[in-house]
Amino acid sequence: MAAPRDLARAQWRDFRCLWAGQSVSLLGSEVTWLALPLTAVVTLHASAAQIGLLGAATYAPYLAFGLPGGLVVDRYRHRVVLIIADLGQLAAIGSVPLMAALGVLTMPAMLAAAFVAGSFAVFFELAYRAYLPAILPVAALTAANSRLTASESAAEMGGPGLGGLLAQAFGAPYALVLDSVSYLVSAIGLSRIRQREPKPERDPQPLRRQVAEGIAATFRDGYLRAFAGEAASYNLSWQVVQTVLVLYAIRDLRLSQGILGLALAVGAAGALLGALGTVPAARRLGLGTTVIMAAVIGDAAPLLLPFLRPGPFAAPLLGLAFFFRGIGVTGCNVHVNAIRQTITPERMLGRTNAAYRLLVSGVVPLGSLLGGFLGSTLGVHGTLAVGTVCLLSTSAFLVFSPVRRVRDLTDCLRFTALKPRTEADADTGAVQSQT
Repeated sequence: MAAPRDLARAQWRDFRCLWAGQSVSLLGSEVTWLALPLTAVVTLHASAAQIGLLGAATYAPYLAFGLPGGLVVDRYRHRVVLIIADLGQLAAIGSVPLMAALGVLTMPAMLAAAFVAGSFAVFFELAYRAYLPAILPVAALTAANSRLTASESAAEMGGPGLGGLLAQAFGAPYALVLDSVSYLVSAIGLSRIRQREPKPERDPQPLRRQVAEGIAATFRDGYLRAFAGEAASYNLSWQVVQTVLVLYAIRDLRLSQGILGLALAVGAAGALLGALGTVPAARRLGLGTTVIMAAVIGDAAPLLLPFLRPGPFAAPLLGLAFFFRGIGVTGCNVHVNAIRQTITPERMLGRTNAAYRLLVSGVVPLGSLLGGFLGSTLGVHGTLAVGTVCLLSTSAFLVFSPVRRVRDLTDCLRFTALKPRTEADADTGAVQSQT
């Protein structure tokens, strides 16, 4: 058995492998976040309804595979699932520029590629959240989540701008090449992790009971219930906004692809501030107060979007709205992820993540379809108004929940309805061995 100091060093070394590969992958994903709808709007001349279908195809796998995916994650070693999911996304996203180069890219083909990529993304996300507590002790989860979220924020800063510039220089479909390569980098990083997970024990309960257990745990605990309600209502409302955002920026505000990317990149600098700044804020103000304040900021910032008009101030104001949204949303997510990972029993991480994701991501295709419908009936400005006003109500789930009384993660361990790892585990970690 390794000495505690050697074990801690090995844990952080493995985390850096995970962190480096995921950081590159996040950058590629942010390029795709802009390049995929740009391909539909600029290359295929898609309507608002078709953009809604594209968003629905991307997130429909959360409805189709969310719960079964949690069982898969609980039954197999997480790293294996992560590597397979990376390679699957590489193939799916890489097919779009290949079809464009061959002159056979169509909207149905893009919908199919988005659905396949989204399917593998479901398994990656479920395994990813469950894998982190397997290589780090509880006491390190907040710091690790802060680093991972900082990488997300850095990717949000550079990804859209890079995606817009690549799309303008080479064409939107070919900007997706970067994302497909990034999944290979992520898979290589995962393959370099030395610590090996113990083989998961097979739960003797029937599959239906295992699924029900994950759902029950999610809704029995006051923290998970509040987080799921806030995230689901936010994602539904935000997806209505996001569905028409590229149409709004390109056709109404008359921004170029490159300027749109740069505006989003400058705005996403707020996410980096939220990822790094809310950790000391939580120590000073308390964990629950920080989470709620960040959520309110993230809810209110997008209200500026419907009031933008073409002109020299359109891009700076768009960036400003995204800057404060980034502070709020990312600052909230850093701590929510740490709380969820801390209070959830390790053997149930996969299935509770699946139940959680089924709710919070399963509403996204509904938001895409709703955004496409509203965009076709109310117009882009009306759709933005509906979506941003609805965002204001989502933080109420946190305000009227046990979260507001939490000072630190120790409070969560004491008062959760679940049976998480003990506070002793927080000091020693859960990794069994290293090779």
